[in-house]
Amino acid sequence: MRLTAKIVVVCFISCAAAGESAAQEGNVKRWVVVPTALVSRDTPPQQQVDLSVAVDKPVATCSLNVWADGRLLAVKPLGAFKAGANNVSVLLPEPAQAVASRWELSDGIRVLATTNLIWQTPRHWTLYVVKSAHVDIGLHDSQYKQRQMTVGFIDQARKLADRTADWPDASRYRYVIEGLWWWQNYPLDRSEQAADEIVEKYVKTGLFGIGASHSGNRTETYGDEELCRSAYCIQQMRDRWGLPMDTMLMVDNNGITWPLVTAYADAGIKYLGFFPNGWNPKTVGGSMIDVWRGSKLPHVFYWQGPGKKTRLLVWSGPHYISTGKTFGFQTCSNRPPVIATPDAVAPKMAKRLAELEKEYPYDVWLVPNYDDNEIPDLTFSKLAKEWNALWRWPELRTTGDLSLPFKEVEKRFGDQIPTLSGMMTAGWA
Repeated sequence: MRLTAKIVVVCFISCAAAGESAAQEGNVKRWVVVPTALVSRDTPPQQQVDLSVAVDKPVATCSLNVWADGRLLAVKPLGAFKAGANNVSVLLPEPAQAVASRWELSDGIRVLATTNLIWQTPRHWTLYVVKSAHVDIGLHDSQYKQRQMTVGFIDQARKLADRTADWPDASRYRYVIEGLWWWQNYPLDRSEQAADEIVEKYVKTGLFGIGASHSGNRTETYGDEELCRSAYCIQQMRDRWGLPMDTMLMVDNNGITWPLVTAYADAGIKYLGFFPNGWNPKTVGGSMIDVWRGSKLPHVFYWQGPGKKTRLLVWSGPHYISTGKTFGFQTCSNRPPVIATPDAVAPKMAKRLAELEKEYPYDVWLVPNYDDNEIPDLTFSKLAKEWNALWRWPELRTTGDLSLPFKEVEKRFGDQIPTLSGMMTAGWA
C-alpha cells in the first residue's frame, strides 16, 4: 500500500560562503525538486522527477548528483541552463523505500546548489476510465431518435471491442451502457437473440457494463414507493439474463435523495458512481454538490441509509465530461480538440496526481471520460495503449464491468473507507 504524498523541495541559495560561491558560479536563485507518480517500464523502474532551476546568467553545463548514505545513487547530465527559469525532467531508479537523500547541482567543477529531502516511493496508481454516452432523455432530441442512437452505439461499441481483441488487456476497447433505458431498447429494436449475444459475449466477459439504474432520474422528487418501483427493473435484468446488476451510475444530476440508499440496497445494489452536473443557478460552472477538487469530504465513502441497516459504497467525482481533462486527456469524441498523446498528457497527469494525493489516500481512481450522445471510437483506447507501453504507473485501464474499481478499492482499503449519512441535497431542487 503506497500512501506517501509527493515531496516538493524548494532550495534558495543563502549568502554563506558556500552559497556565495554557488551564486558567483551559477547564480542559482531557486531550485525546485518534484518527484512525480510517473514510473517508466524500464528495468529497474525509473521514476520521473521534475526539476525547476532559476539562474541569473547562463550556465554552460550542469549535472544532477543524488546521494544517500554516503553513496552516489545517480548522476544525470542536465545540459546548459539559459538565464531565467529552466524546467527539465529526469528519470531516476525508483526507490524501494523512503530514503534520506541529498540532491546537488554541479557544473563539473563545483557544487552550485544542494538540498536534502526524504525521497518517497511513488504511489502506484491505477486509473479506471469509463467510456459511455450520456443521454438527456427527451431534452436534446426526441426520445425515439435517442433510442435509435443509443441502440446504434451498442452495435458500434461491439465492433470496436472485436477490433481490439488482440490488444493488451488494459487498453482493449470497453464500453459502459449508462442505464437500463439505454439497454432495454436493444432487444426490442434488434431482437432477443441479438441481446442474448451481447450479454454472453460482451457483458459477462467484462467488456461491456450496464448501469443498474433505469435512467438517472431526479430522485429528490420521488416518494418512497416510487423509489422502490424504480428498482423493479433491476431484478428483471437478473431474472432475464442472470447478471448481478450490483453497480449503478447517477450522472448529470445535482443530488440524490437519502432514502434511495435503503430502497436500492434492498434491491441488491452495492456500488454507486455519482458524477453530477457542474451547473447551478447561482454560480454557473460550479456545483452545489461538494465533490470538486479541494473538497474536505471523501471522494469514496460508505453512504449509510436511514436506520443504519443499509449502505452503498459511493464513488463521487467532479463531472462526467471534464474529469479526464484534469488528468491531461480530453478524449470525448464530441468535444474537440482531442488530446491523445502520452507526451501531451504527462505534465497534466503528474500535476493532477500530485493534487489528488493530498486529499485521497488510495491508489485506485475512477475517471468518467465521456460526453452527451458520444459516438464510440478508439481515441482513448489508443492513448491507453501508447501510454501503458511507456509508463508502468499510472496504468490506464478501460472499464467495462463497473464493479471492478469498487471491488478493488473495497478489498484493499475497506477498513479505511469512511461512512457518511444524510441527504445529497440537489442544486435543482
